Amino acid sequence: MALVVETTSVVTNSTTITKPTGVVSGDLLVLAIGSNGSSSRPGTFPTVSGFTTGVTALGGVANGFINTNSSSTLLWRNADSSDVDASTYTMSQASAASMFRISGWTGGNPLFAISDFETTSPTTTLSVTDTLKRETAQILIMCATAELVGVTTASTYQITSTDSSPSWTEVQDVNFDIGSRDKIQAVAYANSSDISNITNWGLTFSRSTASAVSGFLIVIAEPQNVTSDVSPFAIPPTINGVVATNNVALDVGHIQNAPTIGGTEAKADSKVWNKEARPAGTWVNDQK
Repeated sequence: MALVVETTSVVTNSTTITKPTGVVSGDLLVLAIGSNGSSSRPGTFPTVSGFTTGVTALGGVANGFINTNSSSTLLWRNADSSDVDASTYTMSQASAASMFRISGWTGGNPLFAISDFETTSPTTTLSVTDTLKRETAQILIMCATAELVGVTTASTYQITSTDSSPSWTEVQDVNFDIGSRDKIQAVAYANSSDISNITNWGLTFSRSTASAVSGFLIVIAEPQNVTSDVSPFAIPPTINGVVATNNVALDVGHIQNAPTIGGTEAKADSKVWNKEARPAGTWVNDQK
């Protein structure tokens, strides 16, 4: 199913953000938040009850001193009935934030690939060399937060791969003030069907920032339906066997050879009685 950014909502320098319109159970909710961060690591990042932290990036912190700083945070949640009923969400820090309602996600962790960026140097062109894999069509979300030295805008969102950069939709490009610190948050997204690796990403600021820039690029890949293809069944089998012709004549050796019968030689001793022939003539009895 295709991933679609259905609706978005934004807020500047507040702890509360309004829910995007039309949320239904099963939607993917994503928050890209720009805030102060903290003056030391590991950093303090905004949270929202029920959301999972996916990315945190902290720019401008060096040597534990209080320097200009910025944080970029990504939170996500699979919407359920409580989100349908909700109207707003509360962040733990005052921030600028962009919230996405995305359809087509099937549940679980949506972050297929992540690249984040942190620097303590002033930046005009944000250019991050990294490798992000893409296996299916996807939604890309880019976020950058920076300390300012004057009014600044963001433009020229881009990725580098063997394919051309997709068309980007900017959701937020705002200067805001937290305490005495001026910041910019820039958020944009793109849909792409290309699957070549991303090797670079970034954007351009209209003027150099102060020495605190953070940001991230995430890849949310479309779920892929798998069709079973068991190769032994997909390829007709070749059956090898022995071919023989039955032309065998009976040849039993002990039947072909005439037998020699051994035994005891004996003479017949039976007597044969023959009646004597009476001579022809007349018999005369002798006188007593």
